[in-house]
Parts: sequence; C-alpha cells; structure tokens
Amino acid sequence: MYTGVCLPKAFQIVVDDVGWWKGLDERAIDSPSRTGMCRRHVPEDYLALARLGKELGMRILCGFVVGEWDQKNRLACVPHTSKYGANWDMASRIDRRIREARDIILSNQAYLEMALHGLNHMYWDEQGHFSPAEFYQRHGSDYSMLPPDIARQHIETYFQILHDNALTYPVKAFIPPCFFYVYCKENHHLSYILQEYGISYVSTPFGSMKTDGCEKPVTAGVENGIITVDRTHDTYTWDKISPLPPSVYKESTFGTHWPHFLHYDPTRNDETVDTWIAYFKGYFDLPGMFPAPDFEKAVHQALYQRFTQVQNTEQGFVLDFSQVDAQKASAYSPDVYIQMPIAQIPTCDQEASMTLNRKGTTFAEYVLTRKNKAKYVKILLYNTVSS
Repeated sequence: MYTGVCLPKAFQIVVDDVGWWKGLDERAIDSPSRTGMCRRHVPEDYLALARLGKELGMRILCGFVVGEWDQKNRLACVPHTSKYGANWDMASRIDRRIREARDIILSNQAYLEMALHGLNHMYWDEQGHFSPAEFYQRHGSDYSMLPPDIARQHIETYFQILHDNALTYPVKAFIPPCFFYVYCKENHHLSYILQEYGISYVSTPFGSMKTDGCEKPVTAGVENGIITVDRTHDTYTWDKISPLPPSVYKESTFGTHWPHFLHYDPTRNDETVDTWIAYFKGYFDLPGMFPAPDFEKAVHQALYQRFTQVQNTEQGFVLDFSQVDAQKASAYSPDVYIQMPIAQIPTCDQEASMTLNRKGTTFAEYVLTRKNKAKYVKILLYNTVSS
C-alpha cells in the first residue's frame, strides 16, 4: 500500500544505436558493431519507435548514430572514425530509402527525440584497428578522452551530417557510446565541450562511469551546467532481438537498444512493439514512479528527486530546494512532481502553484510550479474520502 508523500523517480525510455542502416556486427573485421541485427534497417524500424511513443504518450529518447547517413563523405577528413581513414566512401553506398526515414523522423518529433550518440560509435587507430569507444577509450580500468580538438571535430561533423540530411531539430542530450564516460566538473573533459554545442543532458549508467577530480554522484549530478543522470544497468544485452519484456519493473530510466523493439521480419515489428506497450503501461500505475512525457522533464525530475529536502510539519511538509539550485544546472524547469496518498488533498503557499497531474489507483500526482525559484515551499494537507 502506498502511504507516503514523495518526489517520484522519473521513468523514461531511452533507445540506443538508432540510425544504422547495416545491421551486422562486423567487429571481427574492424568494422562497427552497429545493432547486431542480421538484416538491414528500414524506415519501418523508425515507425516502430514512433508507434511506441505515441501509444505511451511519451517522446522516446533515441541515441542516434550518423555515420551511415554521411552523403558527403565528411568522415574521410575526421580522424579515428573508420578503418578506411581518408578512403572512407559512404556516398556511393547511401541507402536509397534515406529520405523516407528522414521524413518519418521529422514528422514524428512528438514521439521521437534524437540524441548525440556518435559518428560510427567506435575509435579506429592509424592502422585501421578499432576499439571501444568513440569519445573515450579504455586502458585497464581507466578511460582516456579524445584530444579536445578532435572531440570537437567529431561533434561538429555530427551536426554537419544532420544538416546535410535536413534533420533540423535541436539536440539537447548525449548518450556515450559503449557507456564509456568520465564525469568531471572541470574544463578538460567532455562535458565542457558538449555544453559548447548546446548539450544540456547526459544519460549513462553510473556503474561504468568514471570520475575525475570529484565524487561520483548518486542518481543525478551537474557538471559544467549539464545534468547527468544514472540510466542504471540495462535489462538486456545491446544486440538482443525482440526479447520478451521482463516480469519486473525498473525504478529508473529504462535503457534499451533498437533491436529490442524490432522483429527479424520488419513487417512484423508491430508484434514486438505490442508486447512492450503492454509492459510499459504498467509503469503508469506504479507509486513512486513518474512516467515523464519527455527526457527533459525526466532529467529535471531526477535532479529534484535527488536534491530536494522534505521536512515534515504538523500539518504537512516543507520542500527545501536550496540544494537543487546549488548544483548550478544551466537550465531546469520550475516544475517538480509530487505524489501522495489519494485521500490527501494538498494546498501550497504563495511561493508556488499546484495542479493535479494524474491519478493512480492508490496515489495522486501533482505538479508544483515554483514562483521565482522560491527556495522553500510549504504544503498543507487535509484528508478526504477517496472516491
């Protein structure tokens, strides 16, 4: 039974490795791992994700890889992006249905949000041999970052390829390839470069994340203005095709990969998506979970959930946001989501406004909007008979 007042944890679906056309994992010949699918990807694979988002009323965050969208062979001039080096030629092999896929992405922006996930996901040395991953490479138990000027070249080329394909949308989130990432508040690591290009959020499992010069955050932290959130451990391996959804719910971001929602036969993608829709709808009645309509709201809620202090009073409680503000995120919403037993009706002081967001079986969820970034908001509760 749900009995307490809480700031619920944010739930959001994140899908990696979207954007590949060839599915085959070819690491054995120093080519990319891609999605591990034994077929080529088709525009219908994007429709599968769009349908998932539409049925759930959620904008799905998709880690987008753009190397096989390179119609101008830009990667030939970018170090460490393929085994071919200056002989890279994607223009002669570009998929004939690329415009169709582009149009699906653009016409489904209400349900799909593309995140920076790299050029070809991996790193290639001067001899053409690959290693994980594009922005950080592992050496023993440590990661080393691409030189800053080359990292900027990778990111700039990423946006140039989007522009070449008329993929005109803001990119606000970054998903580290292979989850190789270093959390750092100084200006010599990737977060400082990412914020130069408008990235405001990072989603990665904290279990594989390293730190440099600071303590590893718990669930969420802020580095160079970027809100970085813990995706936690993914349920399935990256190349698992059409798995059955798990029998339990995950209390965090639900990290996935593109093949999880696809079928070997793309005309049967809906069969796979149907099973996931049924599973994910279960999150909407879970107390303590906030199914966020988009990644931005999920990230902001994660920041509030981690740093807001809740102080009980005789008639209700006080929310203390001083530690949230102290994190110095470059931008975050004044909206914070609160859940309480359905029989309790809240009112707040003049420092904020509250409206009912939704009702579950045992709880009610409210959105509280801080006025002028008020540091303290007092909430009074009274009981009513639940209908």
